[in-house]
Amino acid sequence: MVEPIQIPVIIPSMSRAGLVTTHKMVTDPILCVPESQSEAYREHYPEIEILAHPDSIKGLPLKRQWINDRFDTVFQMDDDLTGMFHMGIAPTERQVFYTPSEVRDIIQGTYETALELGCFVFGFNNVADIRMYNPLRAIQHTGFIPSGYIGFIDWKKSGLFYNPKAFMVDDYWIICLNAYYHRYTFRDNRFGFREVKNRNNSGGQAMFRNWDNEKQGFELLKKYFGDVVRLKPDSSYKRAAGKSNRHPYERMLVFPF
Repeated sequence: MVEPIQIPVIIPSMSRAGLVTTHKMVTDPILCVPESQSEAYREHYPEIEILAHPDSIKGLPLKRQWINDRFDTVFQMDDDLTGMFHMGIAPTERQVFYTPSEVRDIIQGTYETALELGCFVFGFNNVADIRMYNPLRAIQHTGFIPSGYIGFIDWKKSGLFYNPKAFMVDDYWIICLNAYYHRYTFRDNRFGFREVKNRNNSGGQAMFRNWDNEKQGFELLKKYFGDVVRLKPDSSYKRAAGKSNRHPYERMLVFPF
C-alpha cells in the first residue's frame, strides 16, 4: 500500500493580489500565480509561499493541469474561501468555523481515507447550506465535487486530464472524466465551505464569466458526456411563481450508477 504524504494545499489565483481570503482559513497553503504577478503577491502575502507558473499557462484548466503534473497528489482550493464548518448542526445552532489547523487536519484525514479506498479524486459537500444536509448520506462515492475544494491522488496514474476548452466547467469536466474512467470518488458531505460571492469579483475566473462562455461550457460537456449533463431545473416554488432562479446554462450531473 502507498504510504500517505503530508498533502500540499495549493491556492490557484490570478489578478487578485490583496484580495485572497483562503490563506487565512488553512495552515501552510501555497499560492500559485502567474510569474508576472508573483512579486505583487509576495508584497501582499510575505508569510505565504508563492509558486509562480509561466505566463503562457492561461485559463484554469491548464493551470490546474500544471499544478497536478507538478505535485501528483494535491489539494486545490479557490482563493476566495472564508471558512469551513460542519454541515450537521441544527438550524438554531450557532455556526462555528474550524480553525486553520483543524481545516488542514480535516483535509489530511479525508485524503488518507480516499487513498485507502483507492480513489483518485476526493472532496467535500458541494452545497454549503445546512438545510440541504442529509445525515444518511454523509459520505458519497458519486456526484459533483466543485473545483473550489478538490483533491487528487496519483494524478499521473489516474489517466485524468483537463480540457483547455473547459475553462468555464473545469470541475464538471474532471468529475465526469473520473466517473467515466474510475466510476467513484470520495466526497465527505459532513463539511461545507463558506466563500465570497464571486460572480462579480474582479480577477480570476470572473474575467471569463459571461453567457456565451457559459453556453460554450455546457455544450462542450454535452458533446463528451451526453445525458449525464443536464440543465438544472428551477425549484418548484419558483416554477409556481412563473420565475426562474437559475441562469440559462446552470448544469447538473446525473450519473447512471
